Amino acid sequence: MKSAKLLLCLFLLPVFCLGQDVYEVKWGPSLRYKAALIVYELEETGVARVKWDDQMVEQTLKLEYSNDVMILYGSDPVYPGTESTYESYNADNFYITTDDNGVYSCLNIDDGLSISKCRLRKINGSKSEKNKFLKEFKLKVKN
Repeated sequence: MKSAKLLLCLFLLPVFCLGQDVYEVKWGPSLRYKAALIVYELEETGVARVKWDDQMVEQTLKLEYSNDVMILYGSDPVYPGTESTYESYNADNFYITTDDNGVYSCLNIDDGLSISKCRLRKINGSKSEKNKFLKEFKLKVKN
């Protein structure tokens, strides 16, 4: 029985890893804001850490699709690794599309209704390559 469960876990592990995407996003004047997004597509959730100047905020993400647009709704901005609300930060919402050539377009509309075009790059590669990028944000991918 234990071996059957182990075999099932080993079989499903690649499926769960496929649903975990990492993105780098930059926006604002002089691309002042830089974020790492970890999206758990199967769970329709994620986490974002946004850096600017010497500050950083963490947000919970909710994933939805509308037509050909992937929407990541940010909520609950907190100081990273805590539950302490980051009072002065408006949560970010990212609207992402991909053209026929695989080129991303991204728009950030925060909860204060500030609108910015953003640059988005998907971090491809192994878990260690994703974690290398995420180190700057003090994050790691699951599994």
